[in-house]
Amino acid sequence: MIKIRLKRCSKKQHKNETSFIYSAIV
Repeated sequence: MIKIRLKRCSKKQHKNETSFIYSAIV
């Protein structure tokens, strides 16, 4: 579900949010 939300976000913010959420999951 989180991944789908990121895809909707702009590509520029996508990278920032992805790394932030990725570290949170790990």
